Amino acid sequence: MSLDSVALVGEVLSWIGLGVGLPVIVLARIVRASEDRWQAVDIVVIDQRGTLLARWFTAGELHERPVRPREAGRIRKGWHAGKVDTRDSDRMRFGSPLVIGPTLSTLGIIFVTAGTIGFVASLLPLLS
Repeated sequence: MSLDSVALVGEVLSWIGLGVGLPVIVLARIVRASEDRWQAVDIVVIDQRGTLLARWFTAGELHERPVRPREAGRIRKGWHAGKVDTRDSDRMRFGSPLVIGPTLSTLGIIFVTAGTIGFVASLLPLLS
């Protein structure tokens, strides 16, 4: 394989890698910034007169809200993992944190690394 062929492959790889990787990294930072305002908390769900109530303790206060109809199908009495909005302790959601932020970061880093290697490879004919 000639040096010009390596440079051509490197050029294409750099355009694809950097063109996809940089926007993915920006998107990952946006997702992580939106997730940073949610704090992990333990939630207990109790049955009070036929209504499921979720209770959690945060910021020195006990909070409570009814379990929503769309949550009732998967939420039962007992302890659950959840997240609470750090700006408004009355806002709570069930479930563990999303893994999309770290996944996007990893994917973006892989693309940017491939694009950087391709860019360096595209410069090889200039160095010889």
